[in-house]
Amino acid sequence: MCILVCHNPVVTPQLPGDICPLVLLSCDSYIAARRKWCKKYPSMELRGLFQYLVNQLKKGSGIELVLLQELIQQMANVQYTENMTEEQLDAMAGSETLRYQATSFGATRNNKALIKSTNRLRDSLLPKDEPKLAIPLLLLIAQHRSVVVIEADSPHIKMVCEQLDRCHGSLLQYVEFLCGAMTSVNSYAQLVPDLHDLIHLYHLEPEVAFLIYRPVMRLFRCQTTSDVFWPLDCDESSSSSAQGKEGELILDIGPPRKPVTWSDLLETVRTVLPAKAWNSLSPDLYATFWGLTLYDLYVPRNRYESEIAKQHAALKALEELSDNSNSAITKRKKDKEKIQESLDKLTSELQKHEENVASVRRRLAREKDNWLSSCPDTLKINMEFLQRCIFPRCTFSMPDAVYCAMFVHTLHSLGTPFFNTVNHIDVLICKTLQPMICCCTEYEVGRLGRFLFETLKTAYYWKSDESIYERECGNMPGFAVYYRYPNSQRVTYSQFIKVSWQSRDNNIKY
Repeated sequence: MCILVCHNPVVTPQLPGDICPLVLLSCDSYIAARRKWCKKYPSMELRGLFQYLVNQLKKGSGIELVLLQELIQQMANVQYTENMTEEQLDAMAGSETLRYQATSFGATRNNKALIKSTNRLRDSLLPKDEPKLAIPLLLLIAQHRSVVVIEADSPHIKMVCEQLDRCHGSLLQYVEFLCGAMTSVNSYAQLVPDLHDLIHLYHLEPEVAFLIYRPVMRLFRCQTTSDVFWPLDCDESSSSSAQGKEGELILDIGPPRKPVTWSDLLETVRTVLPAKAWNSLSPDLYATFWGLTLYDLYVPRNRYESEIAKQHAALKALEELSDNSNSAITKRKKDKEKIQESLDKLTSELQKHEENVASVRRRLAREKDNWLSSCPDTLKINMEFLQRCIFPRCTFSMPDAVYCAMFVHTLHSLGTPFFNTVNHIDVLICKTLQPMICCCTEYEVGRLGRFLFETLKTAYYWKSDESIYERECGNMPGFAVYYRYPNSQRVTYSQFIKVSWQSRDNNIKY
């Protein structure tokens, strides 16, 4: 009824398009009530709403996506938010259990009602005997994101930015829901189109296509070691014989899809950008950058240890309870089992995460020499890398902003030939920062600020002490004076501390 009223010109003749989402947001209570009905009455029909959203997106209208956001939040407890605390943002780099502990928004993991409503939502999008709407809805949201600025019906730039941020938030939330609701990554991989179709058939932007396809990339496995999947490094015995052979990685998710080798993926990647872009980048580096996640580069050990300490404190608090009635003892036993289960998961996942980061780093260290060495135009490496990789992803989400800074630090610490760290920071601040700020929405500029904060935090850590500088920068190719020659003399500490990055308008200094 709210949707019909909002779109009825007879009922609301003076309602402008940019106010309509605010009207729809008042449907929160309606969606919450509907969620309760869906739990109580499993036969409640949801497909009508999803079909309506698909039809509206086909017409170019995306304001009703606020309903999808509320439905996913209420029924699956998947919430999109930009306002994460430092602890929550740090936890986003961790394992599934750690992320859930930080962003569960009050819902317990084994909540039967939540599991049931999540499955109801998934089954409504993926019915067995009716046309499936999950992927058409996903593709339409992604396509609408690409045109919302061009086709927005609001004359106010701020309203247009809000519409883009809202659509982008719906996309992130919906992809997270799909990945979490599917029974396995293989099931998700069989649903989504391949990377070539996402970009060339459905005309999605590369950053959106990789958001959708990134979980599928983790199903590429080593042919010589079938239990090792990308981006983990193959065993030493297999990696020595397979080094440089991209065909050793293969994706086989079963019929009707044909097996895809890593070299096939790189051929698709080569078609993503203009030919001249590959003069300063390589498909290997591009695919690696867009395929990895923050989980692969960084272990938030402090967050793991903090959550483990909380679980130990909760166990101790239960043991100190004095109520010895039968019901209290039974309840205490169940609570202890739940806490112990979370504790065991966090401990094992911390160890697994550390092993994952170490293995990924071994693979990157083995591949780094081939990323930029064959690029004929080394002068434009940093500009192309910022334009094609860093800026599209660092404004995508807060975790992606942190990831971009971590990836740059990884390139530096690995000693990647022809990647000059000093020039990267210089190009970022002096040549590209101001135009980028002017092109960002309110949420995007916050993410860009996070990336800049993480980048400069590392730079000023290097400046803080000469011993730190000598240990982490003194002999690295990223600090070569002549960045076209990685083995040339290095920037000294006394030279580095005198560097003052200044933006083009001469008003902002770092």
